[in-house]
Amino acid sequence: MLRKDLREALIRASLKGIAKDQLLVLYARGEDLVAYMASGDLPLDLERLLTKGSLKKLKEARKVDMAQVEDYFFARGIHSLVVEDDFYPDHLAKIEDPPVVLYYMGDIHILEKPGLGIVGARKHTDYGQRTCRKIIEDLAGYEIMTISGMALGIDGVCHQASLDQGLETVAVLGNGIDSYYPKKHRALWEAIRAQGLVLSEYPPGTQALPFHFPQRNRIIAGLAQALLVVEAQEKSGSLITARLAAGMGREIFALPGNIDSLYSAGCNALIRDGANIFLNSQDLAHQMGWERDLKKEEALHPLEDLSEEEREVYQAILEGLSHVDQLAAKLPYETPKILANLTILEMKGYITSLGAGLYQPS
Repeated sequence: MLRKDLREALIRASLKGIAKDQLLVLYARGEDLVAYMASGDLPLDLERLLTKGSLKKLKEARKVDMAQVEDYFFARGIHSLVVEDDFYPDHLAKIEDPPVVLYYMGDIHILEKPGLGIVGARKHTDYGQRTCRKIIEDLAGYEIMTISGMALGIDGVCHQASLDQGLETVAVLGNGIDSYYPKKHRALWEAIRAQGLVLSEYPPGTQALPFHFPQRNRIIAGLAQALLVVEAQEKSGSLITARLAAGMGREIFALPGNIDSLYSAGCNALIRDGANIFLNSQDLAHQMGWERDLKKEEALHPLEDLSEEEREVYQAILEGLSHVDQLAAKLPYETPKILANLTILEMKGYITSLGAGLYQPS
């Protein structure tokens, strides 16, 4: 945890709109920043590292009334998160240019879960929308969060589907935390801040500007353990996010599409260049080592409704065994008996057949 005076000094600087790279300089020179806020004296070598605009804003930051800021935040449910705070995600702090200050509304504990970033085209096809919804539906039983940028298109589909399925979701904004963009996403913004988490490195009152969105994308990539690109043209913000995520060592997945589809060109290119081909949600979760939320699973599908054999087969599938041959290798039953139990489980709605001897929880 940062010292209170340094934490406050960084928030003051952020509130005045000092750029992210300049905030990192001030964070690195924390002692000098604290001294400046108290005395107004800035070491010459630090002054030379800052732009004229930043120096002007830093001077204005000394006048910020933090008591008023705290009252404003409290009234609107706004909170701040600074690098080294307890709930600041370690994997985000370790990227090359982490946001020094984040503002948030909602449940900060969501960030403790593994994250899947989902991005895609603003203009998408029915295939992209339908598949994105199915992906979220299939992931609803896992102890993860989804992350996206609340933009039009696939971002919005991701967030709304997550809310519909009870899967916690994080929206990373390219504007101030106290407003929503685009305007048609007001209801979505309100739902996410009530049921999920809204994040922004931009202080309250900041308008959405074009250059904010590429900067916002690095936070989506930094928060995620894996990034899934659903649909993307050959030149798109989604591919920028994928490149950023790959550079951070994140796993990249891409949804394959028709070779003659404009909206699948970017995904197909990612797969050609080494991204994981997305097959199904269970395969992705298994590759990432994510576990199902067994409490949620049992609430949806009570185990007491199953026979002992059915329960053993179902539990094995929950543990990640998806193929008949895998089940036969682990369970003390012959393959015909396993197949019979799989048929019953599918009829009862506990599992779904993917074909070719593969099954996943429903």
